[in-house]
Amino acid sequence: IWKQWDSWLENEKIMPLNACVNFIFNENLIDSVVVGVDSEDHLDEIYRSIKHSSDAFPISLNSDDEFLVNPVNWDKLGKND
Repeated sequence: IWKQWDSWLENEKIMPLNACVNFIFNENLIDSVVVGVDSEDHLDEIYRSIKHSSDAFPISLNSDDEFLVNPVNWDKLGKND
C-alpha cells in the first residue's frame, strides 16, 4: 500500500499532508476533524494545506486494516510494512 501511495503522490505532484487534507474536504461522511499538532509551525503547515485544498486524493487507495488505519499504531509501522 505504501508503494501505491508514494506512486500516487509522485504522479499527482502532491505532498502527503495536502492529499490527506484533500481527502477530508472531499469526503461527505466527515462532518468535523480533530487535529493534533506538536508545534505552532506544524499547525501553520496544516492551515496552509487547508487553504490550498483541491479535489486530488487517491480514491482507489484504501485499507480496512485496523493496524494501518488507527493512528495509535503509526509509530510502530515501517514504510516497508
